[in-house]
Amino acid sequence: MLEERLRQGAVDLHLHTHASDGADAPEVVVRTAASAGLRTISITDHDTLAGIAPALAAAETLAAAGGPVPEIIPGIELSVDDDREVHLLGYFPLGGHQRLDSFLQRQRSLRRDRNRKMAEVLLAMGMPVTLPDEGASPSPDPGGSPGSGHPPVVGRLHAAQEMVRHGYVPSIRDAFDRYLSPGRPAYVERERPSLAEGIRVILEAGGVPVLAHPGLYGWCLGEPLVGRDLVARLARYRDLGLVGVEACHGETSQEKNREILGAALTLGLLPTQGSDCHGVSKSVPMFRKDTPSPCRQALPVVGARLSRPSDRRFLLARRGPGRDLEGHWEFPGGKVEPGERPEEALRRELQEELGIGAAIGRPIRTLCHPLAPDSPRRPEHRLLVLMIFEAVPLDPAALTGTFPCNAHSDFRWVSPWEALSLPLCPADVPLVRSLADDATAASAAAAAPPAPPFGSPPP
Repeated sequence: MLEERLRQGAVDLHLHTHASDGADAPEVVVRTAASAGLRTISITDHDTLAGIAPALAAAETLAAAGGPVPEIIPGIELSVDDDREVHLLGYFPLGGHQRLDSFLQRQRSLRRDRNRKMAEVLLAMGMPVTLPDEGASPSPDPGGSPGSGHPPVVGRLHAAQEMVRHGYVPSIRDAFDRYLSPGRPAYVERERPSLAEGIRVILEAGGVPVLAHPGLYGWCLGEPLVGRDLVARLARYRDLGLVGVEACHGETSQEKNREILGAALTLGLLPTQGSDCHGVSKSVPMFRKDTPSPCRQALPVVGARLSRPSDRRFLLARRGPGRDLEGHWEFPGGKVEPGERPEEALRRELQEELGIGAAIGRPIRTLCHPLAPDSPRRPEHRLLVLMIFEAVPLDPAALTGTFPCNAHSDFRWVSPWEALSLPLCPADVPLVRSLADDATAASAAAAAPPAPPFGSPPP
């Protein structure tokens, strides 16, 4: 269901209300989303479900009045631990979010302990602040003017707001940069569940666990070639049960969003999108109906690194007559069809193009290549995501003969350095360069003398 909504577009799946650290009442968030032309939204307050019922009621009121109304998917945002604090979004398109209640009560208790210690640290630094009462209810005012009432879940943002109000710092950003971010003098750790526990809790309640804003954790390179560390980390999270990753986030640069999208598609994770809008509490606007959807813009393509046991060269194919980039060389493969996993698509393409069955191994590299507006691809596609996988033929003898020239006019076994002398498709050039760099590093490592045993005297 989530994937279908994302393909339809006009989606914002990361919105906060004053039930946690947003500025606006849930009713205001829903009306703003309707004005923005959004079809689907999710209320994802921190550690509380208090904003969901008012949001659903507001949607019913809008529908009764005959106005446009977005579909509301109940959601949550959890702070979890994986060697550092990361955030996990949980979506409940089929309901079940109420099953989180006892878990969330425990999380709010841990927040209260941290808030008390944080206030003590700020007081010792000469900045006394009074944090909102976490037991109070939000303002009943349906107008939800910014800052009205006291939210039931309190965090560092509220401390920052108090610091600004008292004149201790000029801005909320300054409060975080100087005092409240990890490693700063007023930052206080709080006990958090592990990432694995957070994923498990969401799954057991019938929800969809999605990693929030990985572009803010320092894992991205912001380059066309997707970072190996990002892929490895997300692969580990996927093995724990993670279903999706936020690949379009309001505070993340376009380059990093593309990189996250590439990693998500490579690993078969659902790429979601959310502004992380908090109203005036943060300078991040809500998405609008024309905000590009990663699910709609990306053209996922797979390629195979097919190698023969007898040497380290791999197979390249030359694009045949009548195709765009005719005469250029590329990895054998093709487009991923809707509903296919990359590995499934590559097995199918190798059978159709080369007439061979193959076992698909690990992903090698992924490249995100922007497409020009006049590209012959479908007009909605603005980003080519090229994913290269290891592929091993089920019958090794299949690589010793000739291949049918269905989509290609020629085939050639090449080393990475030989491949770089060919007219490669533009998206394949950085990938082949990366393979050449890897081969050079491996050769240098193999040629290096072995390290002396530990404790040996210097020469």
